[in-house]
Amino acid sequence: MTTALTNLQRAQQDAVANRPAIHGFPHLAETLRRAGVRTNTWWLPAMQSLYETDLGPVVVQGTPLIDGMAEVPSFDSTALIAALRADQAGRTTFPEFAAATWRAGVIRYVVDLENRTCTYFGLHDESYVEHYAAVELSPDGQATNQPISAAATVAPSSQHASRSSFDGLPETVTYSAALVQPNPVVIESTAFSAPSVPSLPCR
Repeated sequence: MTTALTNLQRAQQDAVANRPAIHGFPHLAETLRRAGVRTNTWWLPAMQSLYETDLGPVVVQGTPLIDGMAEVPSFDSTALIAALRADQAGRTTFPEFAAATWRAGVIRYVVDLENRTCTYFGLHDESYVEHYAAVELSPDGQATNQPISAAATVAPSSQHASRSSFDGLPETVTYSAALVQPNPVVIESTAFSAPSVPSLPCR
């Protein structure tokens, strides 16, 4: 196993061991960022994930959401936010979240761990951007502060962006349920032994 794979696996294990059961995405993202993960990109419905890390890129192939041909759903930010809210509340597993995100027309999402954003993309360049809260971790991986804020922006293909929080309310304080996450690092099938851990969908 290469250093990049070993490092990512260890970071995932640490994140699973210490993250809160609900609203744990900022904690997960910060654990991975401290381990040198810079971005995490997911492609739907393929369930392929790419981690760009300081030690080299790592790709993970999960179980695809579909088999054979399928029509690509239209981008639906309302349905996407509903999927994020359900996952944030702990009501869905990551595969269920990913399936709901795909049905909402998301074909790709990117987690930028340096700038603390999750961006969900539709087929025609529609996008939904989530800014998740900063978390400070102690040396043993425990959070030393509470996540506080994260605004979200829905930017349709017309580029007439509307500002809202994750909860769909104008200018309120909250943070996402995707991330990373997020259940946005689930590894369903990999070339190396890895635990099943939360994804990076801004959760």
